[in-house]
Amino acid sequence: MATYVKDVNDGLLSGANLIPSSFEDLAVDTDGGYGLKVETSTQSALGPIVRSSNYDTFGGNEVGGLSTVYSSIFSSYTSSPNTGQVSGGRTSTMVKAKIITSTPAGLYTDTIIFLMITNF
Repeated sequence: MATYVKDVNDGLLSGANLIPSSFEDLAVDTDGGYGLKVETSTQSALGPIVRSSNYDTFGGNEVGGLSTVYSSIFSSYTSSPNTGQVSGGRTSTMVKAKIITSTPAGLYTDTIIFLMITNF
């Protein structure tokens, strides 16, 4: 199993205004930002589910950047024998954004696409 993610706008878009998506710690960010982070991944048997280091961030406000190109977020492929299949697997992600006082008012949107490929 492999799960990939991408976004349509390369950030949150409102007209010509963009809040860019990148790897950053939103707690200390000074220019606004937007991204995705892995919250949990579990399975009741088999696996394991491997989290991509791009989105498996440590701090509560650290996020991985989204782009218009698919990027791996979860997989269950390993080089160990008898791994790969997942039973009872669950994953969760969180989308976070931060604005600053100079961010123009508006309705900011993006479309995030998740693609899961199974081969078992």
